[in-house]
Amino acid sequence: MGRRQLFSNPFFLAAVENSDDCVCVLSRDGTVEYANRSARAAMALRSADADQCGALWPGLWPGETGTLAADAIATAAAGRQAEFRTPCPNRHGGRPSWWDGSVSPVLDPDSNEVIGLLAKFRNVTEEVSREALLRTVIDNAPAAISVKSAEDGRFHLVNKALEDLLGYATDEMIGKTDHDLFPVDQADFFRAKDQELMAASEAMVIEREPITGADGQERMLRTRKVVIRDEGRPRYIVCLSEDITQDLASAEELRLALAASESASRAKSEFLANMSHEIRTPLNGVMGVAGALSKTTLTETQREMVSIIETSAKTLETLLSDILDLARIEAGKIDLRPEPFDLAASVNACAAIFDTTARAKGLDLVVDIAPCAISNYLGDAPRIRQILSNLLSNAVKFTARGQVRLHVDAVRDETSSQLTFEVSDTGIGFDAETRDRLFSRFEQADGSITRRFGGSGLGLSISRTLAEAMDGTLEADATPGEGARFILRLALPRCAGDLDIWSEPEPQTAALEVARALRVLVAEDHPTNRRVIELILESTGVELLCVENGAEALVATELETFDLILMDMQMPVMDGLTAIRAIRAREGSAHRGRTPIYVLTANAMPEHVAASAAAGADGHLSKPILAENLINLVVEITNGTADQASNAAA
Repeated sequence: MGRRQLFSNPFFLAAVENSDDCVCVLSRDGTVEYANRSARAAMALRSADADQCGALWPGLWPGETGTLAADAIATAAAGRQAEFRTPCPNRHGGRPSWWDGSVSPVLDPDSNEVIGLLAKFRNVTEEVSREALLRTVIDNAPAAISVKSAEDGRFHLVNKALEDLLGYATDEMIGKTDHDLFPVDQADFFRAKDQELMAASEAMVIEREPITGADGQERMLRTRKVVIRDEGRPRYIVCLSEDITQDLASAEELRLALAASESASRAKSEFLANMSHEIRTPLNGVMGVAGALSKTTLTETQREMVSIIETSAKTLETLLSDILDLARIEAGKIDLRPEPFDLAASVNACAAIFDTTARAKGLDLVVDIAPCAISNYLGDAPRIRQILSNLLSNAVKFTARGQVRLHVDAVRDETSSQLTFEVSDTGIGFDAETRDRLFSRFEQADGSITRRFGGSGLGLSISRTLAEAMDGTLEADATPGEGARFILRLALPRCAGDLDIWSEPEPQTAALEVARALRVLVAEDHPTNRRVIELILESTGVELLCVENGAEALVATELETFDLILMDMQMPVMDGLTAIRAIRAREGSAHRGRTPIYVLTANAMPEHVAASAAAGADGHLSKPILAENLINLVVEITNGTADQASNAAA
């Protein structure tokens, strides 16, 4: 088939004429014999008639691109395919466009001689722009990035961060393998990890990967490797590495510094502890002899001298105890021993130590323990007494007239209590600036405090440390000249078996008589709490039915009628709020009267009260509940029922 017949062949035209690629048929010297529509549009050929093309193909390319096209024609005319990528100036100005071109020889099937050329080219400007953008992003990425062939491990791409890290230029790494660039042991390690990665189905993170750069220095990397697959087969391995050499060095320096600091702290603490012990031995002799001497017949002057010796010795003993505690704190050797203890007995015993000193100064020492705080708790009673003793000692020391008061209160839930110990006085007080540094070591209100009252300024610091060790807090507040207030807060579990969840004042006889015959349903999962409610209400004569969860309460209200329902909020199987909503829905559908429902719960926040009301409860009673309050509720419900009955009868 001749060329003229080929160009007019409809199959050829269908395949080539409408192709998006630019296609030209050239003679061996590069004359355009045919150009498809895309080529004519791209190169502004004179006519759609192939016979009228007649231009030399290299001449249709501007500038240096024409030289590349001519070289490609010469290569193809010699029987080899030629390819090139080149920028072309924009004839309308602006950024140049990029083109990929190829020229292939067309061979005679009989003689295998080159009888013509086939040129193909296409606009790749967008592709080049994307590649340039990708390259810019990769080169500006802080991580060292490389892409290797999964088949032979040769580098296909490296970024500037990797160049800077290793000291090799890009052209020194592209086409090379790990064994061409790194020591054998490192290269073997890298290749082994690559093989492991390709056998796995997920990315790999190597936390510490040693690597030696061109300067011979070894660095430590943290590397993440992923494999890119093509039709299920590994094609490329992408590595993202972070230089952690300096981080590891800094961490090691920090570890060594910390170890040195801990060693110095231990040495100091051991020294203080040893010195405290060594000083205490002769001090005991001083105190013992002074005490014995005070029992003998002495003149007033001699007795005053002995008193000074005893007072000074006791002050020194207190200071030594504080120093020993400080040594233990700094060595991290605060040992807490939680054991059951009676709070009231412990607090009263602690306050009794200072009663004589307070009375000698004409002060009233008042101990006030709220009934809801009286219980047996699990805690380190000696440490709690140590804190209270320090606070009471300071209060008595810095108060010249008036009183020192220790008030203990509690907010309780079903098993534990948030205890508050408040020590207040009418002494010298302090300002806000002093408060901010009061708990620092060796700090007092000012220098005159030490001269007037003595002390080292260690007690409050140690007390706060002990409070925090017990997961508590110790805070202070005061007004100069009007006294000070120190508040210790501790959350302690109550000992198992205690039934004193509610205070139980004697109810009034009249109230008991009115409350009789009331039917009350109690939904409470805790057996101790159920028993306490029974103990409070048994003398009122009400008829109690106790169930353990909301589901049982629903069944009970379906089978029986109650005058009052006491519902716990948190219960297994069905919680209290869900049960209340179900009861209210049943009352509405059955057109039954509304039963008073009160929530009894340790959840006392405003949102809990709102949730109870939203569920349909008539009231919310927070634990711990005073017996008087519960009895008064029963009386009110009874009176309401009696009024309703009276109205119905009338």
